[in-house]
Amino acid sequence: MDHVAFKCETDCGQGCMFCGGGLFCCTECIGFEGTLTSECPGEPIGETRADLIYAGVLDFRGGRWVKLPIEIDDAAH
Repeated sequence: MDHVAFKCETDCGQGCMFCGGGLFCCTECIGFEGTLTSECPGEPIGETRADLIYAGVLDFRGGRWVKLPIEIDDAAH
């Protein structure tokens, strides 16, 4: 399922974060930018999942939740 873009209800034309196109929010999963999954799960992701998605350890694809491997930046050590 594709994410569904939130549209400003008033079409304010003032260049708000949604009308100006600077911020994407899905009306189905309520994901924003860094918490968007590969596919929309079709229901709110919630705070815990949002944190895991943002951290890069959880995604939704192929109709299911998928744990992602954790990458370690060797240059930081």
